[in-house]
Parts: sequence; structure tokens; C-alpha cells
Amino acid sequence: MKILTIGACPLCKKNIWKFKRPSFLSKTIYGWSINFKNTPYELNELGTHFWLLLSDGTRMRVAICKDCLKHITGDQVKQIFADITYTKLKAIEKDKRINIQYKLFDRVRTIEIVTYAENEQDIINFIESKV
Repeated sequence: MKILTIGACPLCKKNIWKFKRPSFLSKTIYGWSINFKNTPYELNELGTHFWLLLSDGTRMRVAICKDCLKHITGDQVKQIFADITYTKLKAIEKDKRINIQYKLFDRVRTIEIVTYAENEQDIINFIESKV
């Protein structure tokens, strides 16, 4: 498993996001903020999304490159979701709030994929067909 970052396709590592640098100094509700990093703001021409229906009833949109989406398999979807889960668990591990940490850890590690689709309407149709 690997830690995923925003920017690269989770399968082939092509850059699928556009980044912009916010103003160096900005005012937030907490005070002034100094910005050093570029932030992603939209997918570039290589990127697209697909949808996951998870066992807790939620839907998740995952960014991927268009080439990989054409040939994606169920095993690759499971690997991407395992990497997402691993990334979230590592982020929880770094969090210093212990009482929240255990609740999130239990929730994140028990979620599984029910199905996946190229668009959200297919997920909605799948849910309605099961009711």
C-alpha cells in the first residue's frame, strides 16, 4: 500500500490536476496565513472521475486519468481504495486527538466497496434497483 497525494493518477502517476499558487499572505477567520504551497483547483485535460459506492452507504468520487479509466478492473479499484484507506489511517495516526483517533480508525478500516461506476447516476440506479 502507498500514501496517495493529490496531483497524480493513483494507477499510472500521470499528473491529472491543475495547481495554482494562492496569494503569499492571506487573511483567514483565524488570522493571517502565509501560503508556500500550490493548491489544486481542477482536473486538467488528462483527468476525470469515477464513483465508488461504499458499504456504509456513502458515495466517493475518485480522480483518475482518462486512459486508466478505460481499462480499469475491479482489482485495481480495490487497490485504489486500499491506498485511500491507508492514506486516511496514516493521517489519523498523526492526529494528536486520541479520543477522536480511535473512532475514526474503526470507521475507516471497516468500510468496503460495494460497486463502482463511471458516473454518479449509475450508482444511484444501482441503489434504487436494490431497494
